[in-house]
Order: sequence, then structure tokens, then C-alpha cells
Amino acid sequence: MKTLQFKLEMYRLAIILLLIVPLFIFCKDVKHKESKSTKSNKMIEKTGFPFNLDKPDKVIKLEQILQEISSISFYKDSQLICIHDERPDLFVLDTKTGQIIEHIKANETGDYEGIELVGKDLYILKSSGTLTEYQDFKQSSTNVLKYNTELSSQNNTEGLGYDPKTNSLLIACKEYPFISKSNKSYENVRCVYQFDLVKKTLNEKPFITINLNLLSEKYGIEQFMPSGIAVHPGTGEFYIISAVGNILMVVNRNNEIVHLEKLIPKLYKQPEGICFSPDGKTLYISNEGKQKQANILIFNSI
Repeated sequence: MKTLQFKLEMYRLAIILLLIVPLFIFCKDVKHKESKSTKSNKMIEKTGFPFNLDKPDKVIKLEQILQEISSISFYKDSQLICIHDERPDLFVLDTKTGQIIEHIKANETGDYEGIELVGKDLYILKSSGTLTEYQDFKQSSTNVLKYNTELSSQNNTEGLGYDPKTNSLLIACKEYPFISKSNKSYENVRCVYQFDLVKKTLNEKPFITINLNLLSEKYGIEQFMPSGIAVHPGTGEFYIISAVGNILMVVNRNNEIVHLEKLIPKLYKQPEGICFSPDGKTLYISNEGKQKQANILIFNSI
């Protein structure tokens, strides 16, 4: 009798183990997947970030002439200055109405990727690294100066911003990160350079360096090619967008990534322009239209 009872107890124990072990394995697997998911989603943590990039407060659909809008800069009141990438025509856009209120035509052609207003002077960047300055650009007798920087089409310069702390223009390289005479390896970094507005020369040492290996290992991002850059007027942080991969990155003055976010492709068709209002409370991001209508997304701080 005892032997039979013992066998029954062992049988019950075996049944319990058969039920518990798979459950334990399942829970462990779920925990592992959750841990892995949490690690890969660090890029979309938004704690303390002042804008909800998933929900623009306003979307401005642009006219066909700005289908290939490549850069924007805050002008005055509710107006932005825009440029497209075929010629350095200037467009003044009223963000309240969404209408172009002024079109200043140029006689040149080329690949123009950046625009930035500094005081009364306007700067335009070509993908070849050439800067054009329109001194007091609203005057009919404006003085036009050109600066051939050490950067070239190999760098594919696309982003242009202004840093008041260093009184310099920031030039972001989409591809080759170093100046042409450098022999450094370039496969695993992206760089931003400073153009000194007093000396009117390029600092040949990179101002911001983005480690692509870090982006891959920590955030799972395999491509990052800067297409726009702006400095937040309040924090002094650098907001860098990449149309390739639809990424917005925020870098502090210690060259540390403090925010990294994937942008919704349906909303951001090709983000290439970025700027702030002077008080830093409004963020503007422009998108080329590709086969659809180009737009400007407006975000008010949270």
C-alpha cells in the first residue's frame, strides 16, 4: 500500500513539474524579450524633451514651387525664409497663412542645401561646401560675398545653423566627415564644422563628432546622414536631423547625445530643414515632398 501511495505521489510530482517547467521557461523568455525591447527603445524615451514630434501643432502644405524645399531659417514675426535645392531663390513664407509672401529670384543654379539668417546677413550653403553671404540682404544694393571652404562635394554639406555662443555657422556633413586633405578613416563617424563669422574661415577641427558604431550598438541605428542642424536658443543644444533613417538627434556641448528619436515616416517624408523661433518655444521642420506635397511641421513646446 505504501509503495502504491509513493508511486502516486511521484506521479503527481512529475505532472506538476511538467506543468511548471514550461511556464518558467516561457516567463524567462518573455522577460528576456522585454529586456531586449527596452534596450532597443531607448531611442524613443521622451522624458524632459520639450516637443512631441509625433503630433505637430500645425502642418503647412507648401506650393509646388517649394516641392524640393531643402532648408529653412526664422526671419521675423511668424515668417520663415526658405530655399529649394535647385537654385538660391529665396522664399519668405508666412506660417500663419501658409502663403509665400515674397519670392526673390536668383540667377544661379546648383545644389543649395542650407540657409541661415544672422542678424541682417543671410548665408546660403551649397553641397560643395561653398558659402554665399548676402550682407543686409533686404537692401537692393546688398553686397554678395562667396567663401570657398575646405569642405567639398565629397563631404556633401547639407546642414547649416548658427551658434551665437561661438558666433559661428555650423556646417553638417552628410557623407565624408573630414576635410579633403585628411587621411583619417571616415566610415564610422559624421562631423559638424564651425565657420568663424569674424575671421570668415573654417575651423578644420570638427566641432561635433557623431560615432556611428555607438548609434548601431546602443540604439540599433545603422544609417545617420545629417541633413539639417539648428541650435536651441534656450539650452544651446544642437538639434540634428537625418532624412536617411528619419532620425532627430540632440547633442549637448560635451558632444554627448541627450535625446534620439525615430520620426514617423508617414509624417516625415524627407526631413531636411530645421529651425527655432527666437525664444525656442516653437520648432519648425520642413519636408521635401518626393512624389507628394512638401510641408512644414510646427511644434509648440510642451
